[in-house]
Amino acid sequence: MEKVDAKVKRIKGLDEEEYYFCWPVNVIGLKDVMAEVEKLLNEEMFSKNDPEDREMVFEWLEKFSDSFFKERARTKSLTSDEVDEWIERWNKHMERWGKFFKGAYDIHRKYNAEMWFLVVSA
Repeated sequence: MEKVDAKVKRIKGLDEEEYYFCWPVNVIGLKDVMAEVEKLLNEEMFSKNDPEDREMVFEWLEKFSDSFFKERARTKSLTSDEVDEWIERWNKHMERWGKFFKGAYDIHRKYNAEMWFLVVSA
């Protein structure tokens, strides 16, 4: 936090006017953060061959999916191909986050635009 000017900002227009923790877009320019963005862009975050990643599919679907997948995750009745498909989806999703962060940083640098990443908890 000493390297960037993170702030608590009052933001209107969301559900209610509230205070949120915000990171400036230039945080992406930090060496360690950019390395993480590059990982999102260039590496698979989840492996079809890692038993822990495969188990995570069942745990995640049981907690967060619709009733069809929730029940199949709870009873461990997803096929191996379905688990592979979910891992592929998650890897694509992580890559999209990398593109988002990199794109925001590129806009910031090109146009000297002040932008903030808003931290919201569910």
